[in-house]
Amino acid sequence: NENMQDSLISTKVTDELFKDVTVSDDEIQEYYDEHLDSYKSATVSHILIKDEETAKEIRERAANGEDFATLAKEYSEDTGTKDNGGSLGTVTYDTTQYVQEFTDAFKQLNEGEISEPVSSTYGYHIIKVTDIKQKTLDESKDSIKTKLENEKKDEIYTTSIEQWKKDYKVKTYENRL
Repeated sequence: NENMQDSLISTKVTDELFKDVTVSDDEIQEYYDEHLDSYKSATVSHILIKDEETAKEIRERAANGEDFATLAKEYSEDTGTKDNGGSLGTVTYDTTQYVQEFTDAFKQLNEGEISEPVSSTYGYHIIKVTDIKQKTLDESKDSIKTKLENEKKDEIYTTSIEQWKKDYKVKTYENRL
């Protein structure tokens, strides 16, 4: 079977290319330190109000102990989240899903804290953060190691193919690799 032979050859070639790929503990530590925000998450809820005065009133009520979710259901103008008490669920600190003002604001909050109204193009957000979790290096180690190994393999693979094209004027059928 020709396909099986091709597949075995390509496996042998890639095994040979990648035999020296290693990731040190230092590299893992460095990656973790540089990407702390991707290992940190919290449950983020918000109440969106178009009018600043109203936003300030609602914020006061929440800060004085009224139930955040109940206030969200009643007053929030974010139709996507109001029915579940304004919750956006678990959000990582490196998210790019929300407007910058919103992300910057929620990252400053402590557990259970309620923000002052935060202005964005959508209006005023009153944000509450709970259940802040930071994954430890130990918890993250395996996934970081795999990620870094794959990055190194991709690099070797690309470099090797480029080199072979030069050295051997090889015509590659990369869709077959």
